[in-house]
Amino acid sequence: MVEVSAVTKALTFNRCSILSKLCYLQISVKIEKRGADKFLDKQRLAREWIGVFGARIRRKRNSERWENEKEEKGRR
Repeated sequence: MVEVSAVTKALTFNRCSILSKLCYLQISVKIEKRGADKFLDKQRLAREWIGVFGARIRRKRNSERWENEKEEKGRR
């Protein structure tokens, strides 16, 4: 039997990877419109944007986790 936490982590990872892929597609379209010539430049720019996107997700999760811990301490 699989642990619940492992399943949760897998689902979270899959959701993030799907979001990052969607973000990558949107970013590559924006870069195409901008007229970047080299493929490597496109990849680098897309990675930078995905890094920003991932950082936003992490900050949001951390703040949610902090709020949940705060509520749990208040209940005790």
